[in-house]
Amino acid sequence: MKRILLFFFVLCGMASSATHIIGGEIRYTYLGGGQYDIEMLIYRDPNGGPAFDNPAIFGVVDEFGAEVLTLNFMLDSINFVPLADDTCYASGTGDDVVVERGYYREIITLPDSTRGYTLIYQRCCRNATILNIPTPLNYGATYATGIPARDSIVNNSNPHFPLPPPIVVCANTPFFYDHSGIDADGDSISYAFGTPFTGGSQTNPQPIPSPPPFFPIPWAPGYSTNDWIDANPAFAIDPVTGIITGTPTTIGQYVTQIRAIEWRNGEQINVTWRDFQVNVVQCLPEPQPVIVEQNDSCSGTSGTYIAAGQYFDDYNWVLTLPDGTQEALGSDSILNLSRPDTGAFVLSLIASNGICSDTASSDLWLYNSDIGLEIIGPDSACFPQDEPFWSLSPSLPAEGIGTWFVNEVEQTGIQPDPNAFQVGLNQLAYRKNYRGCSWSDTTDVWWAICVDIETPNVFTPNGDGENENWYPFWEFAPERIEILIFDRWGVIVFEGGSDNPDLWEGWNGVNYSSKQDCPEGTYYFVVRGFAFGEVFSEKSGFLTLLR
Repeated sequence: MKRILLFFFVLCGMASSATHIIGGEIRYTYLGGGQYDIEMLIYRDPNGGPAFDNPAIFGVVDEFGAEVLTLNFMLDSINFVPLADDTCYASGTGDDVVVERGYYREIITLPDSTRGYTLIYQRCCRNATILNIPTPLNYGATYATGIPARDSIVNNSNPHFPLPPPIVVCANTPFFYDHSGIDADGDSISYAFGTPFTGGSQTNPQPIPSPPPFFPIPWAPGYSTNDWIDANPAFAIDPVTGIITGTPTTIGQYVTQIRAIEWRNGEQINVTWRDFQVNVVQCLPEPQPVIVEQNDSCSGTSGTYIAAGQYFDDYNWVLTLPDGTQEALGSDSILNLSRPDTGAFVLSLIASNGICSDTASSDLWLYNSDIGLEIIGPDSACFPQDEPFWSLSPSLPAEGIGTWFVNEVEQTGIQPDPNAFQVGLNQLAYRKNYRGCSWSDTTDVWWAICVDIETPNVFTPNGDGENENWYPFWEFAPERIEILIFDRWGVIVFEGGSDNPDLWEGWNGVNYSSKQDCPEGTYYFVVRGFAFGEVFSEKSGFLTLLR
């Protein structure tokens, strides 16, 4: 969960000048019979300046620029665009980065044409604080897309972007954004950065749309179509997936354009342009709460837990009961938990650094640890008679395997052989409890099946040869392990495991898909141990990657 601090001087600029259009796109769906469902999304900064056009002047021209239609699109709705990852921040003035989205929608009818059409909306002006455009108030915006000629393309709907454009990006933090589109016709889409188009002027901010060719904005010195933002590594867009990556280095506002190119049967049939503004800001370190258990996880219905981690001062404990209800447990750093009821619970630690908050959660099983083991056969036996029989009362749910040991008093020189017996499913009147825990009583029978998973909370894959890999520890290694590791957006950055857990080297901090080093931060992991083809132990939680 990323938290953001906007510097005072940046916000002063935003508050005084950030009053205009900051992005937009046009999309359409072919309904049949020459009808098109046209949707237009326009993004603006609501901190002053003109409101959304109502109506908006919308133009349709043919391939040669001849006007076909000029329409008044009425504003359908306005809503706020959420900042990525539920962002929050503090500033000296209390101003926020806020973006409104105006939604326009009309159904229009166009005659079949061998020339095709272009849909256009133009509006001035952009924000005065944009860094990569010289005198940005002098340049407006053009939002457009094409409709292919129906003599060559029977019907077409252009790509729709399911996610809003990225509004806020953290300086000096690796950026990853999925800017892929969805095409209802199944056409292939390729992606590229483009130079935004200008449109309108300060003297004519709401023009009747002009036909192509559209005029690109000029770039400020040091910027270009593919180097539109101060970044190291530079921002790049994958032409196949539409994923944007890079690490911005300079706080400020930047504009760019994304070109979504449609392909059908190997031929380009259309281009859709999306124009938007990105705010690069300085981010606060997010709270990184960790729940530390102080006693054996097989201790029964009580336990002691400590709030640990970085960047937070206040905390609250919350217990989610098996029926889904929640109970507040207090705000002390140490939690002593004891309950009369049993079952599966979730213990959550909500941490705050005074501005922003984050939550760590841990699955918790509370159970009655008194099993009541008794001998139902003789407590000694003479060779070659079989060993004594054992049972547990009450029985517990079956969950995997373990190893059990019998310690018998030697009589007449007879020693049990072997001492250790491998226990599988249905091989003994015993069932393992939740989380792999079991117990013993005074009959000198020990169960060695409490296969708790121990996981480090920090590792440092920085090439110094110390603590380079992250991996779990087991008292008794399972037959096979599987590990999933997610970043803060829920994207899998590592998926792996081993059929020989004792020899597995662990995760080295590299994204298994991109083969790039993962950035510092907090990651979520899931570890599963398998035996006889079944999951018999599992653990999830958070780890911290430091370089």
